[in-house]
Amino acid sequence: PKTLPNELRDAVAHIVGLNADRATYDTLLTLARKSTATNERVRYYLAAAAARDAELARATLALTLTNELPGTLVPGIFSTVGSSGEHQQLAWDFVRSNFDVLLAKQGPGFRDQFVPNFMSGFTDEAPAAELANFAPTQSTSGGRLMTARATEAIAIAADFKARALPAVDDWIKARKP
Repeated sequence: PKTLPNELRDAVAHIVGLNADRATYDTLLTLARKSTATNERVRYYLAAAAARDAELARATLALTLTNELPGTLVPGIFSTVGSSGEHQQLAWDFVRSNFDVLLAKQGPGFRDQFVPNFMSGFTDEAPAAELANFAPTQSTSGGRLMTARATEAIAIAADFKARALPAVDDWIKARKP
């Protein structure tokens, strides 16, 4: 870490995290745990959360159930794990399976705001229906409002994806030698 200019450390750590094997992942967690600087801890935890390996993604999500991570970092962990299309469903399944523990640790904003905001990153209709039927987000007026906004955002993204991807594919095929 000390050999890199400060402005490159986040980017390099993220790339390392993306491609991490178990040993590299463990090194990132060790760096996070040993650091006394908040920005360094955040850098290494988020780099670990970026791992493409599903087993490592599950291990990172499990950290959200412990007291190891500051509560303010938990949403970033879910967003980072879920930013990989292949781990988006994994993160959502984890939220549903561990919802009560996460809600107790994170407070009502987790139910009313975080879950709908996290789900708004999906681009298929099925998750919109899952969110709409997820009882905890429907239990308050704020949760219902945020859920309605998220399901609308998902529907817009799904529609755009359905319209744009074929055009992009055609464009690529037309330029492919």
